[in-house]
Amino acid sequence: MATTSTHDQHDFHVRNEGSIILFYPQTDLAREWWAEHVNPSELDGLVGGHVIEHRFARDIIEDLVNHGFQLKAVR
Repeated sequence: MATTSTHDQHDFHVRNEGSIILFYPQTDLAREWWAEHVNPSELDGLVGGHVIEHRFARDIIEDLVNHGFQLKAVR
């Protein structure tokens, strides 16, 4: 019998703020990937996540999915 888990198993939470997209790594592996693949923004510390301009977000999301990460849209 399969059991369900209430644990959020997403690697990233992603929040659309219009002209910017916020990425919130949820796992150590997600944080490591981000540090190796994406340049930090000077705004990152102000919002608790990583700030990406909308025009670059799609490529990052596609790369994350291609690397097997699970993403969740949050409000």
